[in-house]
Amino acid sequence: PAEEPAEEPAEEPAEEPAGESASGIEVTQLPIEGDVDEGHYKIIGAEAFKDSDDKDAVRFYYEFTNNSDSPMSAWWNCTLDAEQEGYELVTTYPHYDEYAPEDGNDSLNVYPGVTIRCIEEYSFKPTGGELTFTISDYGDDPLTAVFDPANLPGAPEDTWEPEPITDPQTYADYPTSFSSENLDLEITDVEVVDGYDGDVLRVYFTITNNTDEADDPFMLTTLRAYQDGISLNYGSPRNRADSDDMVYEDIEPGQSVDFSYCWTLRTASPVEVTVSDYYNYGSDVDAAAIVTLE
Repeated sequence: PAEEPAEEPAEEPAEEPAGESASGIEVTQLPIEGDVDEGHYKIIGAEAFKDSDDKDAVRFYYEFTNNSDSPMSAWWNCTLDAEQEGYELVTTYPHYDEYAPEDGNDSLNVYPGVTIRCIEEYSFKPTGGELTFTISDYGDDPLTAVFDPANLPGAPEDTWEPEPITDPQTYADYPTSFSSENLDLEITDVEVVDGYDGDVLRVYFTITNNTDEADDPFMLTTLRAYQDGISLNYGSPRNRADSDDMVYEDIEPGQSVDFSYCWTLRTASPVEVTVSDYYNYGSDVDAAAIVTLE
């Protein structure tokens, strides 16, 4: 009998060129990282979501490490841009109950050497063409990632948390009071109280206005609190104290008052409270206190 023809091997599927998406866009393989001004940046993800108007939006994820010698935020150190098909995209935001945990991190000050994860959100067309996200400044080469809007890599798989600092040393040797030509200020007490977004640290101060004009403590001073090398947001206590409102009350020249300020705690790590003279431009920190939470 005649021999049956041998079966031809099945054709191998055509391979996509490395770095090229199914739509032919030369996408960037993440993560991509580099130095921009005084920070080190790493672009690590992008995902689609619906914004507050139920329209298509994209959320880019990146990490910022402070390479300077003083506290600084990711937002302060760079310019962020996104484009699609050569057109600049407009920033947007999600529904109030769908915020990413990293929302607002770009505006938080971080200590030198500390890393924080941030996001930036824009309106976009998921069926459109090439999508780019760029981190730049006026001097260094920009850090740019290219995406296929129909095949975004998604959010990072891990949940970001700050690296704990259990024994802070940055301001351990600073005094808890200081005097300048503009004011005298002393950190007098601290307490942890119940807040609307979790535990709140309330710090008490005594201040004297040494200027020639009436002004409030908020304008006379720069007040910050840090946990794990990352600044805390203002905290709203469930039971306000009279001293909480004094931070916005004018103090006459030569007058001394007690006031307090509140921050929402992020973790159980110690808190470093720092104070400086707002009008003494160029100064770093004039006084500080390290608060160990129980």
